[in-house]
Amino acid sequence: MDGGWQLLGRPSEHQAILSALTDGGSGVMLVGPPGVGKTTSARTVTDSLRAPVHWAACTESSRAIPLGAFAPWVRLSPSTSRDPIAALVSAREALIAEPNTVIGVDDAHLLDQLSATLLHQITIEHAARVVATARSRETVPDAITTLWKDGYLTRIELDPLTKEQCTELVEKVLGGTLEGLSADVIWESSGGNPLFLRNMVEGALAAGNLTENNEVWQLRGPTAVPSGLVALIDERLDRAGDAVVDALKLLALYEPLDLDTLVELGPCVHGSWRSCVIVRSPRPPSGSGSSGSASTVIRTSSPSC
Repeated sequence: MDGGWQLLGRPSEHQAILSALTDGGSGVMLVGPPGVGKTTSARTVTDSLRAPVHWAACTESSRAIPLGAFAPWVRLSPSTSRDPIAALVSAREALIAEPNTVIGVDDAHLLDQLSATLLHQITIEHAARVVATARSRETVPDAITTLWKDGYLTRIELDPLTKEQCTELVEKVLGGTLEGLSADVIWESSGGNPLFLRNMVEGALAAGNLTENNEVWQLRGPTAVPSGLVALIDERLDRAGDAVVDALKLLALYEPLDLDTLVELGPCVHGSWRSCVIVRSPRPPSGSGSSGSASTVIRTSSPSC
């Protein structure tokens, strides 16, 4: 089933990424909420290229280390190991040693300043093509922001999947037709987020709540949330702060809440919105009290909920 989750294409987005990398451009920056499929989309395109590709994955830990994102490409002697300029030159030489190289950077908002400087230099000099991903509403290093502002990188926003895309993806994974009511519940509960969608479907299958009946797949009973997704959201909540967690607990218990009520909670709502853990919906979920996958996780992982 693992491979099935990559069957659904985003034709227009994939063509835009490919064009930015092959039609004389310097590259592309993919921006979107966590779990929306930025990395999958980027790697699907780079895997199709007949060119050397180097992928760097940024983390909170690597951000604390100068040139941490590109550390695997640094080759220094003991006498120059503490020289940041020598490290930058070494990484640059290794990254662009082959012609027509593509450099991929996952979670570019976590780039350390020296790595961001290196990527900026490579891009503006057209020494390699670049494809980078970043989360919405996160602060990105200035050296990277200027690349798309000045037109070196094409900025592409990846939105959550539509109901039709969700249904198509789930049906391809299941290998059968999904009942209309179940498709509505799955789409509304996942918010169109591919990461939530995958975990929700796999959890429902494991719990026996998503079953095939007369060649039609039906979801019955509560949506199950796998422990892996709970752990992922737990990690994000730990970094969000107590005030944000309190706002999320309130929302998880009483959603949907109108905007005026949420605003009364003050700065914590802004923090939740910026972290993409509170989203604004143009309409409440259908049915009585059906809740989104994120709120289900919050209730599951917060004892007081």
